[in-house]
Amino acid sequence: PALTGLTDQNGKEISLTAYKGQVVLVAFMDPLCVDLCPVLGRDIVAVEQALPKAIKPVLLIVSVTSGRTPADVQEFIKTNLSTQWDPGWHWLIGPSDAALKLTWLAWGEPLEPPKTNYLDVIDPQGYLRVTYPAPLFVSDVVSAIKTVAAE
Repeated sequence: PALTGLTDQNGKEISLTAYKGQVVLVAFMDPLCVDLCPVLGRDIVAVEQALPKAIKPVLLIVSVTSGRTPADVQEFIKTNLSTQWDPGWHWLIGPSDAALKLTWLAWGEPLEPPKTNYLDVIDPQGYLRVTYPAPLFVSDVVSAIKTVAAE
């Protein structure tokens, strides 16, 4: 589905179509979550570290709760990740409740409570190829990313 009209933790407008030609990882998480979100965050770091240096997927995280702030995102990173995600990640937190809800609906997310803690792998042509629930089997995710990156 389209992923447009959202802004990241830096206020930059993000569109999934802007990353056509690249592997994109999409996750739905809450930066204030203390359950599986930190596990998924650390697993994503492990996936990135296990990939060959030539493969650098873009990471798009969609907030599943409106009203989150850049400070919430930074606190999640500081508290839950021993190593920052690779450059090119965006935590989509706005610009509004309505924009987030439209995205959740487009991606089949229930509005209350939202579904979280999974990772989608989007191929360079823009197609959803596989979805992994948390906790991730890192080697399986790495294998899938390598496969879609080579196509």
